Amino acid sequence: MKNKIVPILAAIASIFIFGGCEKDDICTDAVTPSLIIKFYDDTSLSDIKTVTELRVYGVGNEDEMIIDRVSNLDSILVPLKTLENTTSFVLISNSGDDDTTGEEVGNIDTISFNYVTNEIYVSRACGYKVNYSQLSSTITDDGDNWITSISIENNEVVDENQAHVSIYH
Repeated sequence: MKNKIVPILAAIASIFIFGGCEKDDICTDAVTPSLIIKFYDDTSLSDIKTVTELRVYGVGNEDEMIIDRVSNLDSILVPLKTLENTTSFVLISNSGDDDTTGEEVGNIDTISFNYVTNEIYVSRACGYKVNYSQLSSTITDDGDNWITSISIENNEVVDENQAHVSIYH
């Protein structure tokens, strides 16, 4: 009798063990898109103009540089916050440190982006992604802005195929 029960229990256990297995879920889909900013000449609005020694970081995240003193960039990708409706960035043109004090000597501008977040379920492997709509921007006027104007080219941030924002300088 015991000889018949052991194989039956082993078969039942195997069904439960291997029946619960699933293929690995790997997220291959794009997730939450970043905001694409393109830089243009403020005297000839259709001409791309690079920024010299650009430094970019999020307000409140001074130690985490998104861009750190890179020249000849005509566009950048910056992440927007997914749990808030505003993200602010510091953009510094001609970034450098004072030889004596070590303090930043570049021209510092602060830009804020306001938006509405929309969560979208992608898959079990990827979870949710966030798209952004009703994008708008403001620049803090410090009396010496290197950025002369900002134009929202696409107020829906759903992919990274084209620029969402144009900055003129």
